[in-house]
Amino acid sequence: GARFHFIKKLAETKIIYTILKMLYAFISYNRKVIIPSKNNRDNKLSCIPDFNLKYRTLFILVGLSIAFLLLSNMFQAFEWKSSIMPYILALASGQFLFQGLMMIDFDRDLIMEYLGNLTTILIFGSLLAMPIYITNKIFNYPEYIVSLYFLIIGLLMIGEHFRRLKLLGLPSRLNFTWLLYWMVVLLIFQI
Repeated sequence: GARFHFIKKLAETKIIYTILKMLYAFISYNRKVIIPSKNNRDNKLSCIPDFNLKYRTLFILVGLSIAFLLLSNMFQAFEWKSSIMPYILALASGQFLFQGLMMIDFDRDLIMEYLGNLTTILIFGSLLAMPIYITNKIFNYPEYIVSLYFLIIGLLMIGEHFRRLKLLGLPSRLNFTWLLYWMVVLLIFQI
């Protein structure tokens, strides 16, 4: 704003200011699930904002939407069982419901914190898949290369899930149920 006055004037308009303020709140209230840190519930001097159900729910819905758009485009590009494309969002949403049920004995805020972390992992995996999706248009990789790439992404996502559970201090059974869900899905759809 000091260097480019027109940017300052633009940002001060009511609509732009309101949008920027909402974007800041969206990121701020979800920063702990975007970049997790060790869960220290006793620390009273933490700079983490209070939990906000509205922004966490919005983060989960936006994250699922982003992942769905990226994954559905990849399924079309790689011509993988196009008949299951409508189910991608249902499968990802089903995982959230399944994992939420596995945490039924936890309080709502902790469940939503976990589901926010799960959303970040899903976005992370979807974004990691983009390079092969983009470069496949140029190189037309054999199917085994693409499958290997997606296997590596899956392993990275599993590792990230393990790491985040440890940081959050959540039980390791959630790793097992997360893997179990996807094994059952893969067996049912034989992807």
